[in-house]
Amino acid sequence: MSSMLKAEDRRDLLQRGFSRRHFGRISAMLTAGAALPFYTESAMAQLSMLKGPIPPDGVKINANENPMGP
Repeated sequence: MSSMLKAEDRRDLLQRGFSRRHFGRISAMLTAGAALPFYTESAMAQLSMLKGPIPPDGVKINANENPMGP
């Protein structure tokens, strides 16, 4: 497999201290960060809570109920 970088670019990266090992560490950290659940179901449920009384024509659906029915 041919290299995607020119020889001078490769030397420049290595002189600055960037190696395949560093690339592996950076990619592992980015992957771990992307896997974190920032918006969990409970957090989104808190955002969708009504801030007052339920409207007279509204229907309250529990967390595990489907509005479409079975």
